[in-house]
Amino acid sequence: MPQFTSPDKAAAGAYEDRHILFAYVLLALIVIHVIAALWHHFIRRDRVVARMVTDEAR
Repeated sequence: MPQFTSPDKAAAGAYEDRHILFAYVLLALIVIHVIAALWHHFIRRDRVVARMVTDEAR
């Protein structure tokens, strides 16, 4: 990919820090989503996961 700006080490460090932060935030959201799906399936037993997986209308 062509570089359109001059190299800026300070900005690169800040962008790298933000990139890592957002990666961890995304990972945390995925983990929370999976835990919530498992909670619905095993604790509440309300067939939410079954409806998501099988596209069941009821």
